[in-house]
Amino acid sequence: MNQPDKTAEYIVASLLLLTGIAGVAIGFADFVGLDTRLLTSKNSISLVLVTVGLLATSLGLERVGRFRRYEQQIDHLKMLMTRSRGGQQLKGTEEIYRSLTRLVFTAKGRIRSFVLGSSTKTPKDFPEAVANRLREMKKTGVSVKYEAAIAVDFDNLPSDFQHGIDSRFEIYERNNVKELVSLHLLDLKPPFGLDILIIDRDHVVIAFSHFAGVDRLLTAVLFENQPEIAEEFVSWFDQIALRSSMPYEVWIQKNS
Repeated sequence: MNQPDKTAEYIVASLLLLTGIAGVAIGFADFVGLDTRLLTSKNSISLVLVTVGLLATSLGLERVGRFRRYEQQIDHLKMLMTRSRGGQQLKGTEEIYRSLTRLVFTAKGRIRSFVLGSSTKTPKDFPEAVANRLREMKKTGVSVKYEAAIAVDFDNLPSDFQHGIDSRFEIYERNNVKELVSLHLLDLKPPFGLDILIIDRDHVVIAFSHFAGVDRLLTAVLFENQPEIAEEFVSWFDQIALRSSMPYEVWIQKNS
């Protein structure tokens, strides 16, 4: 993290801390019976505005910092790809998922998946393939884990969002590998980006649709046996995508 980013995070943390301390101090003073009218009667509107202003400033700076990190990571990936051995273009949904399934059956440690905007974008053949691989490796004593993150607007969820997730989890449960699967949700307004599949630290598939609102993946680029590129996407997934999201179980608790 460079110095401007460190300074921005320090300012955000300081503003949040000051707001919290002020709120606790006023609340405690009021609780023990101290006279807080100077702060809470005549100037109550000003106090509320200052508090809201501090919170809004902190959240705004945090959001700017988050997107700066996204942009820096993307710029770094672009530079890395220009030095790569090139990728293989995949055209059409059938070819894309045929390649994804083939790569899944090479996984020896971890499968990472980043999906944009939908819980039902992948055909059921894909989670079946993932479940089969996890089950096969589990029988040999090797635990292959599947980590998925879905980026979606929490305030504008598809009507079948939760049902789609639950139907996928049923597949893993039926194959006795549910404990090897984790799902995170990322609140992104509006959802934008690319669908990404990372197999171990060796292979990456980047896929996208051609039109907004279309779930079917029509074009993808496969970087097979290119660990230098895969390592960068693993870092992005673990350090940014997962850290910016919440576990599905937490989301369920908040929305039950």
